[in-house]
Amino acid sequence: MLDTDIQAQLALDIDPSLILEGASPRLLDEWQEYPIIWNEVRRTLDLRKAPGQFILTGSSVPNDDTNRHSGAGRFSILKMRPMTIFETGHSAGTISLRELMDGNSPRSQQHDMSIADLADLIVRGGWPRHLELSTPAAARSVRDYLDNIRHVDVPRVAGGRRDPDRLQRLLRSLAHNVATRSYHRRLGYRYRRRLWPAGP
Repeated sequence: MLDTDIQAQLALDIDPSLILEGASPRLLDEWQEYPIIWNEVRRTLDLRKAPGQFILTGSSVPNDDTNRHSGAGRFSILKMRPMTIFETGHSAGTISLRELMDGNSPRSQQHDMSIADLADLIVRGGWPRHLELSTPAAARSVRDYLDNIRHVDVPRVAGGRRDPDRLQRLLRSLAHNVATRSYHRRLGYRYRRRLWPAGP
């Protein structure tokens, strides 16, 4: 835990390769706090010539660094997504997306969940910790998370000043249009160009 482990932080100042020693796979949490780790891991992978040696996790991404290797051929990037209601145990999982795409009309098993229950699960979200919280507390946690993104993460990663109020309007618009064509085509492109005109 590179954000809280004092010994690991001291080791990084002396010799970053020290924290790579130990049984594998070795998980390095909040590695973005010390981006030098990326190149050290890459070099160690080249020496060991074995897959699955390290797992790098973090709550944000590091700033772009021209001195950091791309990681091509050595790293696989996995997207972490919140749990589905099947994974949280609130759905029987009997509906198949493949069958829907094939034009079939699968029927769900009878379930005791009401529309209000489904709305509650949507508001709660799919983060594991939220299963232990009340719905109002989980909703507050999600709002706090979004506030942190627009006030801290986006300005730090994008560089320069970004207007948190405009970012909030963007997030609300995207949330309003989730699962619609405008989510990917009109809104996503228009707001991305407006906020980051120098981007691709």
